[in-house]
Amino acid sequence: MSLFAADCAAPGHPYWWDGVAAFPQLPDRAPETCDVLIVGAGYTGLSAALVCADAGARVTVVDAGRPGQGASSRNGGMFGAHPRLPFETVEKHFGISVARGIYAEASQAYAFTRGLIEREAIDCDFSACGRIQMAWTPGHFEAQKRLVANIKAVADFNMEIVDRDALASEIRTDRYYGAILFPEHGGL
Repeated sequence: MSLFAADCAAPGHPYWWDGVAAFPQLPDRAPETCDVLIVGAGYTGLSAALVCADAGARVTVVDAGRPGQGASSRNGGMFGAHPRLPFETVEKHFGISVARGIYAEASQAYAFTRGLIEREAIDCDFSACGRIQMAWTPGHFEAQKRLVANIKAVADFNMEIVDRDALASEIRTDRYYGAILFPEHGGL
């Protein structure tokens, strides 16, 4: 036995699945009719199903695997109010208007998910922990400052620069030159 992943879990089988309770047997067939058919039983599909059902729709959700066993359980449970693509990349491909919209939508999606967890009393060990992106060099920190200034100039987005002196309030090391703090980020 060693610490290598191959010795700890089967390929394609995250170790945290081992602690999940047995899943109830699902029907072999979907209903003959429904108002809304949702393909995918991850965060997005199940959230959409709840919204549709709350609006009175008869909803059917189908998935090739167990609900939540795809990407939703393989990402470590992290989600936040910021897209993973840099703002400049989104702007370059789609224009400033679409880039603003995508960033605004990401923030709304985070708020929606937090509200859904509270409203539905979902037992998911949610922690609003924030996310921090460290700067390894002085040049990297200068680039982070420009990035934050550029995004804030065109979009209402919750992110802040943390200089080296203030970084001690977030982490216990002086190895980094600063960081970007994303307060609207959490883990399940």
